Amino acid sequence: MFHRILFSVLFLIVMNSCEENSLSNNEIVPPAPEPIVEIETPKTGKIVSEIVYIKAKTRDKDGIKGIDFFINDSLFFSDLERPYRYGWNTIKYQENTEHTIKLLLYTSLNDTIESEPITLIVQNSNAIPKKVNIISVSYDTTQVIDNLVEMFINWESSKDNDFFSYTLLHSETEEGVKDSIYFSVNNFDTSFSTTKYKPNIEHWYWIMVKDTVGLKSIGDGKPNLTKTTPPDTSILNPIVYEDGFQISWTKCTDNDFQSYRLLQSNYENMIESVLINEFQDSLETSYVIDQKSLRYYQVETVNIWGLTSRSNIEASDYSVLIGNGEYSVLNTVTLSDNNLSNINTIPAGLFELINLEWIDLSSFELDDVLAPEIGNLQKLKYLNLSYNLLSGEVPSEIQNLIKLEYLNLSHNQFSGEPTTIIQNIQTLEYLNLSFNNFTGTISSKLFNITNLKRLFLNNNQFFDTLGSGIENLANASEVELQHNLLYGILPDEICILYNNEININLRNNLFCHPYPNCEINFEYFISNQDTSNCE
Repeated sequence: MFHRILFSVLFLIVMNSCEENSLSNNEIVPPAPEPIVEIETPKTGKIVSEIVYIKAKTRDKDGIKGIDFFINDSLFFSDLERPYRYGWNTIKYQENTEHTIKLLLYTSLNDTIESEPITLIVQNSNAIPKKVNIISVSYDTTQVIDNLVEMFINWESSKDNDFFSYTLLHSETEEGVKDSIYFSVNNFDTSFSTTKYKPNIEHWYWIMVKDTVGLKSIGDGKPNLTKTTPPDTSILNPIVYEDGFQISWTKCTDNDFQSYRLLQSNYENMIESVLINEFQDSLETSYVIDQKSLRYYQVETVNIWGLTSRSNIEASDYSVLIGNGEYSVLNTVTLSDNNLSNINTIPAGLFELINLEWIDLSSFELDDVLAPEIGNLQKLKYLNLSYNLLSGEVPSEIQNLIKLEYLNLSHNQFSGEPTTIIQNIQTLEYLNLSFNNFTGTISSKLFNITNLKRLFLNNNQFFDTLGSGIENLANASEVELQHNLLYGILPDEICILYNNEININLRNNLFCHPYPNCEINFEYFISNQDTSNCE
């Protein structure tokens, strides 16, 4: 009986197992899900600002190669890895404008599936950083750098959560064009000091705040406090000779005194004056000069604001020295601004005075040529023949003047190509060939005169390009090349001169675009170019 029951149980188990196998073999497998691609976030119609992240929702049985993100039917981004999303910067789009976003999915089988588009509305007006205002523009008379008073500009601290930077802006007027003078990414950096200002002129300052996505705002501006009162004027006493020229002046009693500056000139109106010495002690009111030539002197008093006043002008009277036998040989000839109608040529005997160091025959109406005998005067340091009617070419013998420091041939009728000759006078500090009929090229070797501080070649007919070498004038103070026939593309090295704040003038020539990309307003210094022959 027991065996019969056991057999029946085993039989039932076997039969059930066969039925399950039969059902398993005949089971219907459901189809694989269809691929999908849609924009999960943000939802259509949402108002967005700054950077909004567009996230894709995807599915495909064969796998996904990548997704393209389209904004207004333009491809902006391709993502090849999960999670598929793109950070869209909205700040460059106009306020309250609608934009269409869609996705394009690429399957592993190179099939494409396009999502349903959504529409987003850009509004960034509420995301602009809060304005930061200038608190004060003040001076600290205890902070004097290079004889200049330090000015401090202070502003509020930004409270923006996504702060990125401060930019300090400056303009010469309240409504003028603003330029950047300082940049900081430190939120706690709320002060800037400078000595580069003109205390007697009102200047304006603003702070621009920028956030991490590029939105920015400019706060209220504030001007500097102007200082307009010059120092007390010192009085220069008559100059007397006693073991040298004794120069003295009255003491300045101003509390903001900074220095006396003793100036010297070859002209009684003090044009082209040079600084002889500077005295920073208000009690230092005298100076002795051992110089046996006619010169003119003036004292300039400077206060800590850079404001100045000038004294009367006094001359060193060298005629007394001649009477006492101090001069054995004449070394100075000055006949400028005389009205001597019976003389219109350069006296031939002048070139026999080989000890001459100084010749000034300017504004003399000389109608002559410059004789080659000029080369005999090898001790000459100063030669001024400006404002005459001199013509012809500059003789090559002028290069023998190896000690010449000052050469002024301006406002005459000279012609030819002088620069290849003059380039050999390496002692030159001042060269003025302006307002003549000079032609030809400007030798690059001219720019290699290391002592050259002021160069005037303007208002001639120089026909040349400005190639390499112009950067060698980086230590000069003034370079005038306007009103010539200079042409071609300007070298980028010209920016070195402008960045060094050298007064260089290139207007009214034939230079072609593109102009060098200098950091300052280069267009102003190169205006009025004739580009009709440019390609």
